[in-house]
Amino acid sequence: MKTLAIACLILVLTGNLFAQNKFGILTYQIPDHWEVAEVSDNLVLFNPANPGCRIAFFPTTQTIIDTEEEFLELGSQKINELGSQNFTHYPVEKIEQEGWIIFRTLIAHNNPQYNLIFMITLSNSNETTGFLYEANSGACNDEIMQVLSILDIQPTPEPTVQDPTKPQPKGKAKPMKDLRRVAEPQKGKGKGKN
Repeated sequence: MKTLAIACLILVLTGNLFAQNKFGILTYQIPDHWEVAEVSDNLVLFNPANPGCRIAFFPTTQTIIDTEEEFLELGSQKINELGSQNFTHYPVEKIEQEGWIIFRTLIAHNNPQYNLIFMITLSNSNETTGFLYEANSGACNDEIMQVLSILDIQPTPEPTVQDPTKPQPKGKAKPMKDLRRVAEPQKGKGKGKN
């Protein structure tokens, strides 16, 4: 009986090592040596051995970010909440894909120090989430891309009864897999819309 209890405990502990965690409509995994903290209403994953290496997930809100001005306003708010430096940002890119409106911008990229700050918002027809990440080395950026490769975003199902006063959705959002494709700074590449 004691052996069975130990075996069950080992299975439970092993399951927790690979458990997916939820934050709003985001599902994520924490790298082994990383930690989690809440800063304001944001969830921050960070490497305690390298505090300049972190990802901050924004809470899901019932708003839509569909203009550059709204994106930049949210960006300033999040940078202040997270205690990051507010550098002049690079051009903002807007992408419409799989029912999502995606805004992204590189906020800072200082060489040779390798100080990279990148922000993305994702909006469907009724909600928005996003994240900001900071990388201070190539190794840090690789770790962040690994976290983003298993990050999943599942939109909240559309209500079955449509409110006639609410604008009709532009398209039904699909789950997004492997956010690396929208989270890697690409200078002048992709199907951007301004």
